[in-house]
Amino acid sequence: MIWDDYGHRRGSESISNGDNGAPLGRELEFADLLRFVRDACISNMVWLTADVHYTAAHSYDPGKATFREFLPFWEFVAGPLHSGTYGPQQLDMTFGRR
Repeated sequence: MIWDDYGHRRGSESISNGDNGAPLGRELEFADLLRFVRDACISNMVWLTADVHYTAAHSYDPGKATFREFLPFWEFVAGPLHSGTYGPQQLDMTFGRR
């Protein structure tokens, strides 16, 4: 979660806007990319993300998402060696992440 205002708990989670609805803002670029990958039948893509202070594996499932025009995939998040794993948090379900 990226806080714009920690005191009031307003912010965004990664590229999401914290709203479970249709893609908006930065989510639109991600939706376009996911739709393109699906329509072009691109397979065996690897998603690695970093520059965060936690480690995680997230699955994205169109069957659980508001935006459904993509193929399921996994995202692997790698932080520094001493990063934490933290407990599960509430996630924006626009892309069906868990």
